[in-house]
Amino acid sequence: MNLALFIGMTSVMLFVTVVLPLQTGKGSGTRALALSEKEAESVADQEGFISHINSEGCHIYLATGESGWQASKQDFHDWVKASVQSIEAYYGSFPVPETRIRLYQTNGDTVEFGESTYDDDLAQGEIEVYVGRDTTRETLMSSWTLTHEMVHLTFPIVHKEDRWLAEGIATYVEPIARMRKGLVSRDAVWQELLEGLPQGVDNGRLGRMRGTKEWGSLYWGGALYCLLADLEIRQKTNNQMGLEDALSEIASSGGTAASFWSAEEALARGDKHLGQNILVPLFRQFQDETLSVDLEQLFNQLGVEETPSKQLTFNDRAPLARTREAILGRPRS
Repeated sequence: MNLALFIGMTSVMLFVTVVLPLQTGKGSGTRALALSEKEAESVADQEGFISHINSEGCHIYLATGESGWQASKQDFHDWVKASVQSIEAYYGSFPVPETRIRLYQTNGDTVEFGESTYDDDLAQGEIEVYVGRDTTRETLMSSWTLTHEMVHLTFPIVHKEDRWLAEGIATYVEPIARMRKGLVSRDAVWQELLEGLPQGVDNGRLGRMRGTKEWGSLYWGGALYCLLADLEIRQKTNNQMGLEDALSEIASSGGTAASFWSAEEALARGDKHLGQNILVPLFRQFQDETLSVDLEQLFNQLGVEETPSKQLTFNDRAPLARTREAILGRPRS
């Protein structure tokens, strides 16, 4: 596969800025690493958390705040646990030793939005999610929001100019991670990419991503970077490695939200693990060049097609059919 089939370069200039929300301090996590299971349970009791999950020594706590929820404590616990297990299925382990999740009650019956950060002083990841009081267990388990915010903890809190990369990683990884946990189908992942990626492209072009604050570019332009990187990695390693190998190496080497790493430093660590110079050069292209992208040809090569009635079909004879299946893969252990 030649990625030049899908992307090209022009010389259009774009200057934009963006403010990075709720992502501030960074720390070492030593406080959390010292906690035993008994101590962790004591923390949960003393600080009013309704749920505590131990993920191979990483402790995740949940507080629901107000009463009057439609969902039960067990429903919330199961939702958090499923999200943690989704992260484990993609990365192999949870990224930071200690994380606190707080839910804020709103009107309605949906999971609305979330925010994530890392507190340097307390050495802990922090996630806030806004949830309707009438939200049911079924709606919780079908929501992507919490897993998306957890993915943010697996990568450095980057400079605001590079935020598109962090959001793109979370947007791309989340559905694959949830599929590996069994929360969504394989078809649903490709349906989401088929519908979402065009939102990151303007008349077949994207790029000049440095500091973008345009919603489509921020999330889906960043996700397209991840897909193209995944494809190039798999092309050069005969499907023996993928983007998940690079991202898992970055996280396990310390390049999480607790670190001070820059975006390029993190990607360089990923490239070193791959033994290929892929992530950094593509990142620089997306940052400062304008690319032309043929998404229709890309999906045809992958064998992902949509009928006029919006039904998804797969062509297993397509050139990249094996790569398509490899991307979704199996849970990591």
